Amino acid sequence: MDNFRRITTTDFHELNSDKERLINWRGDLYHNDDNTYFLIAKFFLLNKINPDEAHEYFNRFFFIDIYNLDIHGHQSIKSFFALLSNKVYIQDKSIVRNNLRTEILGENVSYDYSYNTRHQECWVRYCPECLKSLKVPDYACFDYLKKCLIHDVDFSVFYYNKLRAKSKQRSIKCFQYLILEKIPNFPTAIKSAQCEVHNEYPDLFRFREFHESIEFQLDQYFGNHIYTLKKSNNYFPENSLLSLIKSYPKTNDSIARFFATGSKNIFIKKYRLKRIYLNPILKCISLYRFPILPKIYSSFSYLHRKSSALFIIELLNFIDELKVSMEKRESNFWSLNSKNSTWYYSEFDTPWGGTRIEQCLIDWLVEYWIPPLYEDNYKQKQIYLIDFALENLRLVDLKLFEPIDEILNFPNQIVAFHYMKHLTFRELSRPLFSLEEMNALDEVLLKVVQSTIRDFKHFLSEINSGKKPDRFPPKSLSKLTLQEVNGEIYIFECEYLDP
Repeated sequence: MDNFRRITTTDFHELNSDKERLINWRGDLYHNDDNTYFLIAKFFLLNKINPDEAHEYFNRFFFIDIYNLDIHGHQSIKSFFALLSNKVYIQDKSIVRNNLRTEILGENVSYDYSYNTRHQECWVRYCPECLKSLKVPDYACFDYLKKCLIHDVDFSVFYYNKLRAKSKQRSIKCFQYLILEKIPNFPTAIKSAQCEVHNEYPDLFRFREFHESIEFQLDQYFGNHIYTLKKSNNYFPENSLLSLIKSYPKTNDSIARFFATGSKNIFIKKYRLKRIYLNPILKCISLYRFPILPKIYSSFSYLHRKSSALFIIELLNFIDELKVSMEKRESNFWSLNSKNSTWYYSEFDTPWGGTRIEQCLIDWLVEYWIPPLYEDNYKQKQIYLIDFALENLRLVDLKLFEPIDEILNFPNQIVAFHYMKHLTFRELSRPLFSLEEMNALDEVLLKVVQSTIRDFKHFLSEINSGKKPDRFPPKSLSKLTLQEVNGEIYIFECEYLDP
């Protein structure tokens, strides 16, 4: 039996007998599109009951947690108050929907009503005009909106002392304190002209259409996430859904004025790849081996395709730029002590302070992209070469590379021992890719390399402007993902920009 059916079959005469507490409610306190937790808060105050009593009361009819409502809990509570108000609850399916959580560019984005209404913060948003009718519209919970869709006024924010409520109770308590502060003579003060929702509000109607189609629109544009090639340290900002909406080219301009201004905007480029030549990449991804592919493949490309592999050419050119920059630098000498991760600054070149910043960047690029050039102390090089040998062995086991050194025919421990013994790099395997497949992989790695180089150049430009380096390796400003859109494979480059 569903929750709504249990409401309609409840014997209220038995409930309101002498053995049970009578409840108070007024029909004008119910609004069909009211925030569910705000409705419960009004019920709390009107009946002067505490949270435990309210929880026990509602569980006479439903099996719910009033502080953590799922979509069926929202429906049950609203249906309950509609019945008490002698009204009919009509669910706005465009807004109150379940499981509206999707993965966009590898990030989890939720525009689910039950998820967004539930919170443990010390603030809540409301429309000042709606509050005059003792109402908080349910769409106020979506942080990508900044205005009331009925009154076209900015949402206000009410803050309260979070110590006044347990974290699990704040979804309701915040609204109780809002009522007590903003409407001290509740429930007598209520505006005669009720703020009901009708079809004559075209902006609300357009928003409903838009919100109902968000999932479909975003899926059509961004497709399915396959793999994140490069992460960004600028994680999805607040109002992440807003940022994605802004990046989507078909946003309804007629409701754009209601959107909030996010802390950052997302700038997105997309590059189409030839799917037919991406089998090695997709196989590595499906078997969770892609992270080891670029290093082994770039080692092969450096040794045999240095003049044709564009990502290798980009790397070597940038390394040359760093060497020239290091030679020409006359001030702002920053160096990094790798032992204690401490930065040292000097107006003069003082090698004793650590490794020069340009050399740090070169060493990082060589370590991840050009293994034949890798150099370090005995212990670090030993570890590096062991990892390199075992990564070769894994790709050979996947039938993506063929062994060209007999040590790959032995078990892992023997391979590692023999390879590290002389502390000398040597090639162990080569890819079993066609020329077209290598060109496709070159294209993917070129985007990763170009994005990394942009990060490094931004890092150096900040240092040259007088800013102290705050981390190493430098912050990644953009994110690269592989996406499948309508059967085609794309690289999406996503960069977060200040508005």
